[in-house]
Formats: sequence, structure tokens, C-alpha cells
Amino acid sequence: MMSELISSFTRWRDALSPRERIGLAVVALCAALIAAVQAFEGYQDSRARVGEAALALTQEQAVRLQLEDDRVRALIERRAAQVRQWSIAAETPDAAELQAAAIVEDIAELSGLTNASVTLRPRDDQAGTTIATAIRLDVQADYDPRALAAFLAALAREDVDFAVTGLEGRAPDTVNDAMTRVELRAVALRDADAPS
Repeated sequence: MMSELISSFTRWRDALSPRERIGLAVVALCAALIAAVQAFEGYQDSRARVGEAALALTQEQAVRLQLEDDRVRALIERRAAQVRQWSIAAETPDAAELQAAAIVEDIAELSGLTNASVTLRPRDDQAGTTIATAIRLDVQADYDPRALAAFLAALAREDVDFAVTGLEGRAPDTVNDAMTRVELRAVALRDADAPS
């Protein structure tokens, strides 16, 4: 059965002209690229959800457990330190957004993204009502695959965990220039002791 399918596909492929074969290869390459980007986005989104769940778990444990027990206190402090390590600590969500934008602008410049602009996206209505706030940013720049790869690699190395929630690249056409757009998300923690 399988050998019949393979031989029928081979006959069909052999009947194609070279131009049709190139077109088929381009379609297959595009499908593979789309699948890779979607897998990467799913990985980043799940990584952000795991971080948010870890923060919620830490908060819930802090409420339920007796803080007098030294072992419990040490566990909570370790987890809180892990959450603080990959989050932006600031007095207010506005201050955290400015810090995040500055970090992303520096990474974009060092990565070689040309004409990069970083804009903050509006927060949800409930933002700022809890200890943690989601920060959402858009980065737009001229399309350069090497600079984009360097930018994404630098984001991955950054202490603050920036999750890539969207990635778009557009080739130049008669109306538009080539451009790249990256959507990012980070977590801000309200910290009254943090410098703003």
C-alpha cells in the first residue's frame, strides 16, 4: 500500500515541469517555515503561561502555608527569587513598561535592527490590580533576517523573560517596504522598594 503511494507520487512528480517543481518546493518551504514559527510561538506562549502559573502557585502557597516554618519560608523565598529574576520589578506598572521598552530598544539596537521602534500596547482593564501585570510591546523594524535572528537570540539570553507572542515579516512590494514586526510579553511585579 505504502509503496504504491510512493510510486504514484514519484510518477506525478516526474510529470511536472521544472518550473512546477520549483513552485512545489517553494510551497513546501513556506509550509515548513510557518510550522516552525507557530511551534516557536507555542513554545514561548507555554513558557509564559508556566511562569504565570508558577507566580500564582507561589502566591497561593504563601497564603496557605504557615510562614513560621523555616523550610517553608526558604522554599517560598527561592521561588519568589526565581520569579523576580525573570520579571521586571517596579513601583508601578507604568514604570515597569518604561523599563521593558528601554531594555527592548537596547537589544534591538545592539542586534542591528534598523529603524526599530518599540511601542507599548494598552494594558488590560485589570492590569495593576494585582502584584503582577502583563506588559505587551510591539517592535517594528526594517526586515533583515540576520538582525532579526540576533534580536531573538539576545531576547532569549536576557535576564527578563520576554515571550514572543507574534512574529511577522513582510517582503517589499510596490506599496510597502520590507518590515518585521515582533510582539512581546513580559511580566511586571509591583515592588514598593524598586527604583522607579
